[in-house]
Parts: sequence; C-alpha cells; structure tokens
Amino acid sequence: MGQERQLVGAPVEVRVRLQWRAAGELTLDASGKPAFGPLEAAPGLYRLELASLNEQQRPLVYFGETDNLRRRLSGNYRNPGPSQQTSARINGLLREHLARGGSVSLSLATEVDAEVDGVPQRLDLSTKAARLPAESAPLVGARTTHASRISAESHPISAERAPEQAGIRQPPSRTGCTRSRSRPRGASAHRSRR
Repeated sequence: MGQERQLVGAPVEVRVRLQWRAAGELTLDASGKPAFGPLEAAPGLYRLELASLNEQQRPLVYFGETDNLRRRLSGNYRNPGPSQQTSARINGLLREHLARGGSVSLSLATEVDAEVDGVPQRLDLSTKAARLPAESAPLVGARTTHASRISAESHPISAERAPEQAGIRQPPSRTGCTRSRSRPRGASAHRSRR
C-alpha cells in the first residue's frame, strides 16, 4: 500500500447550479440529416435525450459543452467533417434513432451559477475552465440517480450496472477530434469536445 500523504492548503469547495431549458425536438430533414431548431451562437451546455424505443429501457442521455452551441449542434452534428470522429458518431446515432421512429429532445444551459469556497458567482461559460465543472455536475447527478442510460465516449455504461463500474476515470486520448485532458470526469455520459 502507498504511503499516506500530508494535506496541504485549505480544502476547495465548489457547488454548481444550472437549469436545463427545453430547446425542442430533433427531426430528420428531407436529406435524412438531423435538424435542430434555432440556436444561438453562444457558449453553453447541451443535453440530448434519446427516448427509448423499448418501454423497458431507460432513455439514453448525451451531455456536452461547447463555446458555440449553433456551430456544435447545427453544424458539427448535422454535417460532421471527415476528421470529426465524435461528431460523426453522434450524427450516426441521431440519424439511426430518428429513422427508427425514436424521439430526441434537446435541452440547453447557457447560465450556470457556482459557489466557490462560499463565494457565489456566475460562471463565464466562454471559458472552457468554467464549462468543464458545469458539464461534470449533470454527469455526476445522472450517474448517481440512475434515471437514464448514460454511456461514456468509448465505453458504454448501463445505469443498471453497479456504481463502482460507472465510476470516474481518465478520458481516453483521441487524435483528430479532441484534446486529451488529465482531469477526471464522470465516465457515465457521452461527451464531445474540440
């Protein structure tokens, strides 16, 4: 066993509060591509809920963050480029689910409040450093409530699995679509980054 390390500095306490706002249902357009409603070119978080086609299964939920909601959703997920592996995967997932008669609901959060060491503040979502803890909050919440089927970027996790199997782990390194980070995150949701 490893040696016990001495605590250094004061503990850091962060609380995050956000409210999802309905942004409509996705459809397939005449060309078979996912169609999103009007979206602002603003930073924020998004939540895609794919209603189950089987009453015995829970919905599949995908969480993400971006510096531009319109570009990420109406651009990348509708028309992914050849090097955008995550966007291509989400595009395929949405197209297949909608083509089979499923429904997909989009929710957004463009304002996030936090309390850092007891000081309340509105997070500046134009910075990735503010979006990441905001994005992690619903991931952890969804993992602990087991209200939905949630899956990781490359390792699907069923909400019925034991919590220790859906724990926090380091993100895999992927070339061409995201930057690898050394921060832990809930391995219980699809994620998307550029």
